[in-house]
Amino acid sequence: MYRSLSILTLAANRSTYLFLGASITFIGLGADILRNDPHPVFGSTQLLLVITGSIVFSVGLFPAIARHAIRFMSRQLNTINSIHEQRTLRLLSLSWPNISVAGSLLFFCFIAIVFFMDRLILGSDAPIRMHDAFETDWTRMKEMGRLVAEYGLFNWFPNIGAGVPANAYHYGPQHPVVLLSSFIPIWALYTAASITLMAAAGFGMYLLLRKYIALSQHAALMGGLLYCFNSQIQPSSLPHVVFNFVFPLFFILSFALITRRLTVTVRLTVVASLVLLTALSYVPLTLPIFSIFQILIIFLFKNEQDYSSTRLLIYTIAVWIAYCFYHLPIIYSLFEFLPYYHRDQALISEFFKPDFFTAIKGTFFQTTLQAGALPFLIACIPFAVRSCHVRKAIILVTVPLIIASVFSSNLSDALPSFITHLDLDHFSWTIPICLTILIAVLANEFRSRSPTPTICVFMALAIPIAILSIPIFLVVAQ
Repeated sequence: MYRSLSILTLAANRSTYLFLGASITFIGLGADILRNDPHPVFGSTQLLLVITGSIVFSVGLFPAIARHAIRFMSRQLNTINSIHEQRTLRLLSLSWPNISVAGSLLFFCFIAIVFFMDRLILGSDAPIRMHDAFETDWTRMKEMGRLVAEYGLFNWFPNIGAGVPANAYHYGPQHPVVLLSSFIPIWALYTAASITLMAAAGFGMYLLLRKYIALSQHAALMGGLLYCFNSQIQPSSLPHVVFNFVFPLFFILSFALITRRLTVTVRLTVVASLVLLTALSYVPLTLPIFSIFQILIIFLFKNEQDYSSTRLLIYTIAVWIAYCFYHLPIIYSLFEFLPYYHRDQALISEFFKPDFFTAIKGTFFQTTLQAGALPFLIACIPFAVRSCHVRKAIILVTVPLIIASVFSSNLSDALPSFITHLDLDHFSWTIPICLTILIAVLANEFRSRSPTPTICVFMALAIPIAILSIPIFLVVAQ
């Protein structure tokens, strides 16, 4: 019987998507070739056509690939009878046995050592980062360490201009790296800090996802591994700005003390670790940003021990008050030095602060592309409809994005000068942590839910975006 092809029938036919996608991609590739300019430029019509064509083509291609893959796996599952093959399938399906805390710590330490193997081999000849590292802080720490070795602790640092108060900065002579640099080469401290912080980033994220947000082990381990590597290419991947790496670990350690099952030895280790992380941190870049960020996580996610949010909030405030007491000499010196501190806000607003929408767009694409998270944001849309955890993770990404964009745009001109001096535009440093939590939550939800047609469509949209994001990710990472 003859049936007329309706618009709806064409839209449901995957061949339509394959034909349209291939056609649009071909037009996009051929457009500038005919003009003797075969190089796609970001923002050009050619690249827009190629992206659109790739997405449309993938929408038609993905269901067929998924269907054949499911059929193939079903046939394979029916043939598995031996115990060895069942164990292999268990490993491939990420149904791993429980990994101890010590085992996960050793795993991330191994990853960090392999990642920085070139520095361990080259020693003092290993490459270093100059911008915002050895041109500023590490050389200053080395010089302060020399003065400490010769004269002991001091309150006046004479090597900058006519001299400045020693504690009127991110750190003072009592900083652990300053003290160690008096007898350990600074390049060795830089290498040790890079390896330790990378391992701490992955280990802390694993504990945060596993112990606090209570995700499955495979999702927590994936999130820890992802943040372990992303911590090295985040917007401020500086080893001396330690909380960009260790905040997840600080977060989980700060609540470990209220856990009743810990032994005295473990409690003393937790306290010593908290004191060390506090001593290594930069007060102006840590206190106003990560204290607010910790409270935000508490309000959004309820931990597995079922402590009330009020109790966790009170305990968090107590931890950060203790942080302030530890750094009281630096905080006092900074306030005392404030009348001599000058920043031309009008000049900064005129030349360096765009409007809010430009700022939020720039911050969003910089952080998501740098973390390789853009395709995951597309894929999380259908899960956000049904999953409360995914919606909370999206809110966790959105709030720091808005705060960072407000303080990096001309909207900050309407705020009191005291608030603008807090540099809350650095809230963008927390976005890689938020994106990692979102990806881990998404992986946990994807494993626990059967794929629906809507999920398949959004996954099909995410695949070409992931492929097109690879060169951008590599350029930004370099």
